[in-house]
Amino acid sequence: MKLKFLCIAPFFFMFACSKPKLYTGFEYKINSIDELFTPKFHGYRVEIYDNNRLFPNAKQSKRANYGAEASLEVWKFEENSEAEEAFKKLITEVNTTNLADYKRTNTSGNATFSYTAKDGISGYIWTNQYWLFKAVAKNKETLNDFLLKAELAKLQ
Repeated sequence: MKLKFLCIAPFFFMFACSKPKLYTGFEYKINSIDELFTPKFHGYRVEIYDNNRLFPNAKQSKRANYGAEASLEVWKFEENSEAEEAFKKLITEVNTTNLADYKRTNTSGNATFSYTAKDGISGYIWTNQYWLFKAVAKNKETLNDFLLKAELAKLQ
């Protein structure tokens, strides 16, 4: 009996002393803004443009269109606080009175805002450190498919 206890005791000690780990998502380092754009989606080739209209103070900014299916706008800022301010500005631009559904969350310092307009167009706006993203698609299913195929789900 003592031998059994001595064999099992180290495992109990190890579990009791270990810190609980909270899963917060994927760790992903963005090296270049261009790596965020998938070359094709639903048969449409990507068309990439510079996008400094909304936030001229952004360090980098691009917009990608995938026909009428989806679009992605990306901004990189110097500081997290700049990305947060830009996030707030984008949300105010989305007219919440014309939305059928929307949800805003803030987890681990990253803010998210998902919405569906009354005409079915869906969007997702989120921050990841000093990056700001806005993805829009013709409906919710297409938006989810776009985020997964573009591998942007790991940045949410």
